Amino acid sequence: MSEQRPSRRFRRLQLMTTGLMVLMVAMNYIDRGAIAIANINIRHDFGLSATAVGGLISAWSFAYALGQLPAGFLVDRLGPRRMIGLAVLIWSLAQAAGGFALSFAQLAASRAGLGVAEAPGLLGCARVTKNWYHANERGLPSGAYIGATVLAPAFAPVLLTALMIYFNWRVMFITIGVLGIVMALAWYGVYRDTEDVALGAEDRAYAQANNPEPATTISFRQWLRLFKFQTTWGLTFGTFGLGYVFWIFFGWFPFYLESRYHVSIAHTGFLSGIPWLGGLAGAAFGGYLSDMLAKRHANPFIARKIPLIGGLFCMAVFTALIAVVDTVGLTLVCAFFVIFGGICCTTALWALVTVVAPQKYTASLASIPNCGAYLGATCSPIVTGFLVDRTGSFVPALLTGTAIGLISCTFYLLMIRAPVRVEDLEEGGTLLIAQPTPTGGI
Repeated sequence: MSEQRPSRRFRRLQLMTTGLMVLMVAMNYIDRGAIAIANINIRHDFGLSATAVGGLISAWSFAYALGQLPAGFLVDRLGPRRMIGLAVLIWSLAQAAGGFALSFAQLAASRAGLGVAEAPGLLGCARVTKNWYHANERGLPSGAYIGATVLAPAFAPVLLTALMIYFNWRVMFITIGVLGIVMALAWYGVYRDTEDVALGAEDRAYAQANNPEPATTISFRQWLRLFKFQTTWGLTFGTFGLGYVFWIFFGWFPFYLESRYHVSIAHTGFLSGIPWLGGLAGAAFGGYLSDMLAKRHANPFIARKIPLIGGLFCMAVFTALIAVVDTVGLTLVCAFFVIFGGICCTTALWALVTVVAPQKYTASLASIPNCGAYLGATCSPIVTGFLVDRTGSFVPALLTGTAIGLISCTFYLLMIRAPVRVEDLEEGGTLLIAQPTPTGGI
């Protein structure tokens, strides 16, 4: 890490940039999670089975997964300012369009459009974090924007449920679509990369020391070379399980409370938000722990990997416990720790990507495991809905999620062995399938 220290002005710009990421990601998760709040009413209006609702949820996640690979490439080619601003605008229009859907097919199409457009969001945040922060300082800003992924599910259900009760789910969709358009304008008008900001000599030296690689764009051929690395596939297979387990809760938890404990719709909006407070704790803990380990261990790669594996293991264990507890209170406690572990893992994952990937490949590499996560998220609602329809119980679905989560931990442990080196990605570099473990690593 460079000996230079940024000025107070530079630190304020970092905080402003992080704040923009938090707001953008929160809006992203409000939009994608609105379907869970409207789940029961949409089932009633369109006469859908649980399996069909799972398909509706998966229309978003499958489109989001497919959108990851081109989105990562485009973020690295065009920059996060243009790509995120355009993405927020398009996904907000798609969200609002869902409020006018007259059939299941139209609503599924709007969800698919939402999924494709939301793909650049977190990828852009990974690139922004790498642009503005040093390697040993990226845990906390990563925790901040990952924390926004739980701010929305924790607090938005109360407001969204109120909109749905006093109006209907259509008004709810349209309202948050309009708010997203405002967010798109704010992002494009305010955000700038470090090279586009007037900086003093010391701050400019700090920024250049942070990212010493030449400010060039990647070619499609160079992007394809990312798939040659064991680390890339370890991240992808492991993150499939993370996405699978998350979407049991993100897509089904309000309905689980209603069907298992006969909680009213008005109360599910409040109760289903409580476990997501564990995500706020997980984001703070995962970011703090990975930064602390990076500074003490002097190896940011290993520092991110420890909370990555531990968080997913915690998530899997408490998912199994939900299958055996028999009160609302214990269910909420277990769900709290599921989300805590999942967000701790996610925070470490996004911080790890900024260490694993060379500068100009950050969003491109991040897009591959994120695609894996949402392939898991695509399978999860459909499999969960199918198992509920066939068995009349959520227990098989929860135990299936536990098994997938534990298997994914082994992929993280055994396949993520070392960072991807820029010399192995450039023309003439040596292609590696497996990389050596860094000294002192796990």
